[in-house]
Amino acid sequence: MSTNASIPFSLSRRASLVLACVLLVLLGAALSAGRSLRQADPPSAAPDAKPPRRKLIVLGFDGADPRLCERWMEQRTAGDSEPVLPHLAELRQGGGFARMRTSVPAQTPVAWASVACSANPGVTGIADFVGRDPATMQPYLTLVEPTTRPFGWGRPWRWLAAFGAGCLSLPLWIGLLRLAWRGTRHARMRGVLAGLAGLALAASLGHALTAWLPYRVRAGRNLRQGVTLWQAAGERGARTVFLNFPLTFPAEPAPGLNLLAGFGTPDLLGTPYSWTFFAPELQELAATETFGTLKPWSQTGPELRGTLEGPESPLRPGERPLVEVALRPAEGTLRLGDAPVQALEPGAWSEPFGVTLRYSPILALRAQIRAIWWRDEADPARARLLVGPLMFDPRRVPPTVPLSYPRGYASELAEAVGTFPTAGWAIATHPAKDGYLDDAGFLKDLHYAFDRHEALLRHELARDDWDLLAAVFMEPDRAGHILWKHLSDRHPLHDPARAEAGVEALREVYRRMDGIVGEALARAKALDADVLILSDHGFAAFDRQVHLNSLLRQAGLLRLRQESLPAAGTQAMSGENLNRIDFARTQAYALGLGGIYLNLKGREKWGAVNEAERSLVLDAVEGTLLKLKDPETGKPIVRRVLRGERLYRGALAERLPDLQVCFEPGYRVSWATVVGGAPEGELVVPNRSDWSGDHCSIDPDEVPGILFSTRRLPEGLQPNLTDLAPSVLALMGYEIAQEWNWEGTPWWKASEIQEP
Repeated sequence: MSTNASIPFSLSRRASLVLACVLLVLLGAALSAGRSLRQADPPSAAPDAKPPRRKLIVLGFDGADPRLCERWMEQRTAGDSEPVLPHLAELRQGGGFARMRTSVPAQTPVAWASVACSANPGVTGIADFVGRDPATMQPYLTLVEPTTRPFGWGRPWRWLAAFGAGCLSLPLWIGLLRLAWRGTRHARMRGVLAGLAGLALAASLGHALTAWLPYRVRAGRNLRQGVTLWQAAGERGARTVFLNFPLTFPAEPAPGLNLLAGFGTPDLLGTPYSWTFFAPELQELAATETFGTLKPWSQTGPELRGTLEGPESPLRPGERPLVEVALRPAEGTLRLGDAPVQALEPGAWSEPFGVTLRYSPILALRAQIRAIWWRDEADPARARLLVGPLMFDPRRVPPTVPLSYPRGYASELAEAVGTFPTAGWAIATHPAKDGYLDDAGFLKDLHYAFDRHEALLRHELARDDWDLLAAVFMEPDRAGHILWKHLSDRHPLHDPARAEAGVEALREVYRRMDGIVGEALARAKALDADVLILSDHGFAAFDRQVHLNSLLRQAGLLRLRQESLPAAGTQAMSGENLNRIDFARTQAYALGLGGIYLNLKGREKWGAVNEAERSLVLDAVEGTLLKLKDPETGKPIVRRVLRGERLYRGALAERLPDLQVCFEPGYRVSWATVVGGAPEGELVVPNRSDWSGDHCSIDPDEVPGILFSTRRLPEGLQPNLTDLAPSVLALMGYEIAQEWNWEGTPWWKASEIQEP
């Protein structure tokens, strides 16, 4: 009797202990998983933080050219009494307008890093789209460094989860033991065996469960350094919103910040813009210079079929999920993955397909993707299809992907305005450059992105719970790259019959920009806020391309491991071109969009130039560049060559190019040079691609940006991009902290700004 009375008490106590252990295990597992999903708490505002004196709206239009703005602020369309750009004209008249001095070099990541941090590339570390690791001599994109990080506690997390899952069965088999104890000996044995079997099954399921979860996940590291405008404003007590601001991925925490990452955010494959082109004439898989993949169709009855590769599995290295592609040209229907079929007219872009990439029964990634197709009129069964990049779906962003700050901000925006592109390079300039998308298809894609980005801004303009609202639009830059051939009659693809329509298409992009400015001005008036409009650089023609490494090779400053090279560079960032350089006999080499590096001993992996020889080699390279003339015209191509030691100041300056080449308008480094190539043949060749306008290696004085302000600019002001951040804080009534080490000078004094 006493035994029977004691057993329930004893088992209840054990059950309680087991349940407590299970809860502890589950709590530990939850904390472990949460470690990967948690977003760092923002730093707190300064003790003397206070609201700003005035609200401020800052709109950035990447690549908006001052010459075009000036032309269309004056020009009127037929039958219209106001200029093409009425709101910018109003701003120039009532506030201020100036040409903005751009960065050196005049490249988007370099410029916006200077805007954000009021610093030169020696501080921000961003001096080009392309950098190289001197320890390995391999190129990389400077926008985001791909990395991985543990999921939870890494490998131990998997075993902890397995143990926790097994422990979940303990209350069950303890209960079975309690029931069996009162029965016969065989019943007890069956209860014990059932409990042990349940425990083994639960442990097996737990281990299987951990096989469906990663112990490492892909991540990225922002290579831009320096104190940013949003950090500084938040520390001073301002509530800020930054939409699509460049070089903000992964999204970083700051006090009072709502941020949606912009240019620099990769697609799911980790590239700026990966794309796929299917065509019946293609016989085998091929790649392009700009992250493109060319694939043949397989035909099954009326259906053309292909596949897209998703990002590599975090569970099984080398394995990639496939997205099935099925196009029925006769019916005009397209299916991608598990998304619903869309009916689609030839030459029209689809709405975003929501595609699921499955890695395990419990691990999946939601992506969005758009496509455009063309029917072959001679054979309706044949068709071509262009599929854009797999992008993160803002409605279902993985918790490990910091697309925004706070983490749920991107989803909140998508819920409010609908889906929008999330890759930082959201427009199809790459397939247009490579000849797989015409102007019409390119413009449709551009205006789709414009619509979506404008909707985001309009949503935030309607609110008033911010002190500083900043948004950046990349559309003018993308339009300039592809449509400039219509402005330059020297470009090989310039067609006088199409020029007027092409210029009108570019003018429409600027007209849309002006309309966005008008919306901001109207809202600013209601809020008694100031408005600043800027661009990071302007534009010039890109008619001819220059093979810088071929020039260095011809001058005996660069040697190759083998005498023959392909006529064009290999696929971007492959590293194959640099591997062909014989660095033991090379003094200088070019990489990126206008940068030249000395092959210095003690810095480069196979350095060949002593420090004592540095000045002599720099003089030799500079002299070689300045002597280069266009064989067609006999005119100089290089306007000036700038030395890195005079351009860059800061802890990161030593890693940056030793020379920066500044071309005359009309010239740019070749696509082969960008990835370290040195093609045989002519040094200066026609640029026969639709990427016909540029700014990257053109003399920065020839491609300034714009600055408009509702507040009158000081007389004779020559603004610089590094002045923007301190000027924004001054307009809001804040002083600049000395420890930020900002280089710019505010255009107004904070003490002169009056409260509304």
